[in-house]
Amino acid sequence: MKNIRLFFLLTVVLTKFLSAQGTAVPDFTFEAISQPDDPHTVSLRRGEQAMQEKLYQLACEHFLAYREAVKGRQPEFATATAKLTEAYLELGDLQAAELCLKENERQQVQKLPVHIQAWLRILQAQLAFKRTLWDECLHLARPLLKDNSLHDYRRQAVLLCADCLAQKKDWPDVVTVIKDYSAELPATQDADFPLFSRLARAYLASGEYVQAEQILSSIESRVLPNDQLEFALLQVIARTGQGQFAEVYALFQKIESRCPEHPDADWWKMLWELAELGFARQSFTEAENVYSLASRVALNHADQSRCSIRIADCQIKSGRIAQAKNTLENFRRDFSDRPEYYAMTIKLAELLLDSGATMKAAELFGEVAKNTQQPADIRYDAYIRQAGCFEKDGQYLEAIATYSKAAALAVDTAAPAQADWTKAAAAWRWAAQAAVTAKDLPQAIEAYRKLLDEQFKDCPPARTARFELAKCYFELGKYSEAEKEFTQFITEKPEDKLLWEARLKNGIARRLQAKSVEALAGVSDELLAIGRECPHQEVAIQAFYESYRAAENTAQPPVQAVSVLQTALQKYPDAEDAPLWKYLQIKAFFASGRSAQALALVDEFLSGDADQKAGGKSYRQLPVAAYAFLAAGDHYLSLALEGASDSSSGEYLLQPLPAPVAREEIIQAQKFYSLLRRPQFNSPLVPLGMYESARCSFLLGQLENARNILLELLKGEPFKLNGQLQTKVEMLLGDVLAQERNFEEALKYFAQARNSGKDSNLGYAALGRQAEMYRQLAVDNPASLEKALDCLQSILRPDSSAAPAIKEIALFQMGNCLLDKGNQEQAEKCFEEIYLNYVSDRQNNIHREWRYYCLSVFKLGGLLRQKGDLDSLRKAARLYQDLSNSNLPRANEARDLAQEIRSRYNLGEGQN
Repeated sequence: MKNIRLFFLLTVVLTKFLSAQGTAVPDFTFEAISQPDDPHTVSLRRGEQAMQEKLYQLACEHFLAYREAVKGRQPEFATATAKLTEAYLELGDLQAAELCLKENERQQVQKLPVHIQAWLRILQAQLAFKRTLWDECLHLARPLLKDNSLHDYRRQAVLLCADCLAQKKDWPDVVTVIKDYSAELPATQDADFPLFSRLARAYLASGEYVQAEQILSSIESRVLPNDQLEFALLQVIARTGQGQFAEVYALFQKIESRCPEHPDADWWKMLWELAELGFARQSFTEAENVYSLASRVALNHADQSRCSIRIADCQIKSGRIAQAKNTLENFRRDFSDRPEYYAMTIKLAELLLDSGATMKAAELFGEVAKNTQQPADIRYDAYIRQAGCFEKDGQYLEAIATYSKAAALAVDTAAPAQADWTKAAAAWRWAAQAAVTAKDLPQAIEAYRKLLDEQFKDCPPARTARFELAKCYFELGKYSEAEKEFTQFITEKPEDKLLWEARLKNGIARRLQAKSVEALAGVSDELLAIGRECPHQEVAIQAFYESYRAAENTAQPPVQAVSVLQTALQKYPDAEDAPLWKYLQIKAFFASGRSAQALALVDEFLSGDADQKAGGKSYRQLPVAAYAFLAAGDHYLSLALEGASDSSSGEYLLQPLPAPVAREEIIQAQKFYSLLRRPQFNSPLVPLGMYESARCSFLLGQLENARNILLELLKGEPFKLNGQLQTKVEMLLGDVLAQERNFEEALKYFAQARNSGKDSNLGYAALGRQAEMYRQLAVDNPASLEKALDCLQSILRPDSSAAPAIKEIALFQMGNCLLDKGNQEQAEKCFEEIYLNYVSDRQNNIHREWRYYCLSVFKLGGLLRQKGDLDSLRKAARLYQDLSNSNLPRANEARDLAQEIRSRYNLGEGQN
C-alpha cells in the first residue's frame, strides 16, 4: 500500500509538470506498465519547475542535488551545471555562477555536444555582461554569431552582442550585428520584437529617427499584446526625433494613463525627449504636463531636478508667473543639494523683482552672493543684481555699499586679470551713478576718483570717469575743480567722443567763474567757437546758447548777443531752437534801441509764412511767438507811456490818456497783446497778455471792454493767475470802476488787491487806491475821510515796507485829505515835505520821481497865495522859481506865476 501511494503521488506531480510544458498527458495510467522515475531525474524536473515559478533558490537546491547524483557523468553534469548557473544568474549570485562554471571545466574529460558547449559559452558571456565586462562578453559571444546550425544560441549571442555594443554606444556595430542576423531569418521569424526593438533603439540613439520608425512600422502589425506598450514608447521617441510634436503628443495621450509611478528608463527617455520637443515648439502647457510625468519616472535625483527646472521654464514662458515662483520655491526646498540650486535662486529673484517684490529679490541675490562655494563670477553678478534692487527701492547707501563689495570681489585673486579689473571698474561706476541718483555727490566723487587709479586705466567703464567727476564738481557748484578736471580730460582724451561736451562744460564753468566783463567776453568767444566747430548739433546749439548768456553780461551785451545769435542761425537755420534765437534777437534789438530790426523779426512771427517752419509748425503757432508778441506790445506801450511816470510807481499812476496823445502806440500795443489769446498758446503769458490788453483799453478810455476782459480773468478758468498778476487785475478793475464813478464797487476790488498783494508794493498801492475811493465817498459821507487817512497812515508807518515813491504818493494824498478835513496847516506840511525831499535828493545827485514834486509846488504855492501875507507870498514865489529853474513839465507856468507874484506885490525880481 505504501508503494502504491508513492506511485500515485509521483504521477500527479509529473502530470502537473507536463501540463505546464504544454505536453499532452493522458488522464489515466496503467499500473501494470508504469515504471518508477529515476529519483535524480525528479530533482532535475523539480528544479526546472521551480525556475518556471521563479523560485530560484529552490531551483538551485534541486539542481545541486541532481549534479551530485550524476557524479560527474557527462553530459548530465554539464547540463546540471548550465541549469544551476542560470539559477545563480537569476539570483544575482555572480560568484556562485562563476564557481559553478569552473567546476564544470574541472570535471570535463570528454568532448561535450556542440549545443551544450554553446549553452555554456552563452552563460559565460551572460556572466561577463552582468559584471559589465563588455569586451569579455563580446569575446565569448561573437564566435556563436557565425554558426548557423545553432539557431537559438546564435540568437542569444546576437542579443548579448547588441546589448554589449549598446553599453559601449557603438551603435553602427549594433545595427550591423542585428541586420546580419535578421537577413537570414525565415519569414516566420521576421517580427522578433526583442531583436528589432534593439535595432530601433540603435537607430534612435544614432539620431536616425526615420530608419527607426521604418523598423517599427515593419513589425507593427505583428507586435504581441505584451510588447505593445514598449512598442508605443519607441514609436513616440522615433516621431519625437522627427519633430512631429502635435502628432506625437496625440499618440502619447493614448498611453499616458499607463505611465508608471516608479523610475523607468524607457518611459524617462520617451517623456524627456517628448517634453523637450514640446518646449522647443513653444507648446509650453503640453510640455509642462509631460515634464511632470517625467519627474515621476526619473531615474535619479538629478533628472528630477532637471524636470523641475523645465516646469518652471514652461510656466514662465506661458506667463504663469505665480505658479513659476511656487515651482522655484519648491525646487529650493527639494533640491538644495543640486548645483542648479543657486541658478534657480537667481531665477526666482528675477521673477520677484519683476513682480515688484524688490527686497525679497534682494535677499535672494544676497544669498547667492554670500555663498563662498559659488564661482566668483556668479557671486559678482548676484552682488550687482542685489545692489540694483537696493537702488530701485531707493536704498542708495545700501546699493553703493553692495556695489563696493562686488568691486572688491572682482579683484580678490592673487593676480587679477584685466577682465577682473574691468568688472571692478563697472561696479565702481554703478556705485558712482547710484550716488549721483541719490544726490550724494561727495560719495559719487569718491567713487569716480577710485576709477582714476592706475589699474583701471585701460578699463572701458573707467573711460569717462574724469568727465563724470568734473560733472559732479560742476553740480556742486565747485566750478574751479570742475574746470580743472574737464581741462585734464580734454588733454588726456583728445579723440574721445565726449570731447566736445567736455569743452562745452568747461566753457560754462569758466563763464560761471568770470568776474569781469573782459573775462565774460573771452568765454563768450570761446563758446561761440565751439558752436561753430562742433559737428554735434545738440552740443553746438547749447554752446551758442551759453555764448549768448555770457554775451548778455559783457560791455556791449546787445551787440555781442546779436552776433552770437546770427552765427547760430547761419549754421542751423532750420534748427528747432531757431525761433527762440530770433526771439532773443528781438530782445537784444529792443535793448539796444534798434526797434526797427526787432519789429522786422516780430513780423516773421506775425506773418506765419509757409517757409518759416520749425518742427512742422509756422513761427506764429510756436509757444515762443507769444514772447515775441509780448515784447512788441511792451515796446509800443513804453513808447505811449514814455515820460508819464517812473517804473517804480507806474502801476499806481494808471489813468486814461487824453486823445490823441500816444493813441496809435497804445493801439499797436493792444494788437500784439491780443495775439496772445490764441488756442496754440497755453502758458502764463496768455492771462498776462489779456491783462495788458485790458490795460490798453483802459488807457484808451474803452472802459467796458477793459472791464469785460478783467472779469473774465478773475473767473480763474481756464486761466491760472499767479499772485502778482491777480493783484494787478483786481487793481486795474478797481481803476476802471473808479473812472465809471462806481466808487463803492471799486473799493471792493482795491480791498481784494490789498489782500492778495499783502505787503508788496502792489499791496500798498492798493491801500492807497482805497484811500482815494474813501475820499471820493466822503463827499456824501464825511466819516469816510477818516478811513482814507487810516489807509494812508498804514502806508506811511515807519515799519512799512512800501517803496519810497509809494510813500510819497501817500503823503501827497494825505495832504489832500487834510485839506478836505479843513486842516490846512497839516496839509501844507505834507506838501512841503515832498518839496524838501526832492530838493535834498537833487542837491545830493539822487534821482527822484518828479511828478509829485511838481504837484506839491503848485498845491503848496496855491495855499500860500490864498493866505495873502507877504511871507506866504514870498515863499510861494520861491517855490515857483525853484520849479521854473528845471526842465520839467510846467516849468514855464511856474516861472509866470513867480513873476506875477513879485510884480503884483512889488517883491522885486528874484527877491526872497
